[in-house]
Amino acid sequence: MRVGTFKTQNITKKTSLTPTLYLHVQTNKGNAIISVRGFAAIRAAEKPKREKKPEEPVPLLVTPQWLQEHLKFGRVKVIDASYALGENMHAQYSTKRIPTSMYFDIDQVADVTTTDLPHMLPKPIPYEKEMEALGLTHKEHVVLYDRSGEYVASARAWWMMFTFGHKKLSVLEGGLPAWIKANGSVETGPPPPRRERVTYKAGRYKSRLNREWVADLRLIYQLQDGKGQIVDGRSAARFNGTEEEPRPGVRQGRIPGSVNIPYQEVLTPLGSGPEKTFLPKDKIEELFKSKGIDPDKLVVTSCGSGVTAAVLAMALHSAGKPKFALYDGSWTEYCRTLK
Repeated sequence: MRVGTFKTQNITKKTSLTPTLYLHVQTNKGNAIISVRGFAAIRAAEKPKREKKPEEPVPLLVTPQWLQEHLKFGRVKVIDASYALGENMHAQYSTKRIPTSMYFDIDQVADVTTTDLPHMLPKPIPYEKEMEALGLTHKEHVVLYDRSGEYVASARAWWMMFTFGHKKLSVLEGGLPAWIKANGSVETGPPPPRRERVTYKAGRYKSRLNREWVADLRLIYQLQDGKGQIVDGRSAARFNGTEEEPRPGVRQGRIPGSVNIPYQEVLTPLGSGPEKTFLPKDKIEELFKSKGIDPDKLVVTSCGSGVTAAVLAMALHSAGKPKFALYDGSWTEYCRTLK
């Protein structure tokens, strides 16, 4: 038998959509047509494509009820990012914490080798090692909280991870006080150990620093004296220089041309306790505009050492105003340049 020309043809029947291959062959007795049904083609034609399930949107703030539900199924990693000047927050974390949470120390997850300024943004590789020590990957949904209920310093940890490109990132609304009021379970006793740090090549956590959200001293020099928009989140007394700075050796004063919006002003109470949430979007925009600040243009947030400045940055982000940068060194760095 000798094979001649061949061609493919689909036959549509009421009972089948099977694609059939027809071979035209030449035999000793004349021409013939042989039909061959392609099994692989049948499978490809009949099996529908599986649509990807859309990912759940990542909210900036999550309620205690939301976190309780998601913790049941292990869908999130929880981080305690509490901080208070002069207090041992790690000891408090060891006494009372949300179950499964790990502790994020902004003085440890920081640049401790090239500067003596407190809790400055770390370099990428040390940062990645710290995230690996917390057992994180960039694909996981992380929920941050703090003990103050006013996002000090969960907002700072949020800004740091946000700046390093972690996309699945939320903050617990009202922090630990709101969690306890919502009858969330509390874990006590020695906390779980941190993961052993690994080498950079073995690390699972990969970051990508976005410098647009980081302001340095050079940018401040360009924007000071009213040439740009610098917003200070300290109290009015500290901003006006009528109250001593809490850090030893830090003089009183403010950046020339900066505007004062104490960080508490972007917050509103959730109840009778210390727990708070952010103002509605329109109220945040109204607040900034009342101080002569256009939130649709670049806003640089500052404070004493870059902690409560992150609350202002987070407020802008919650209001859909992405043009912000946090002055990492803040007043602690700037005052060193003064004579």
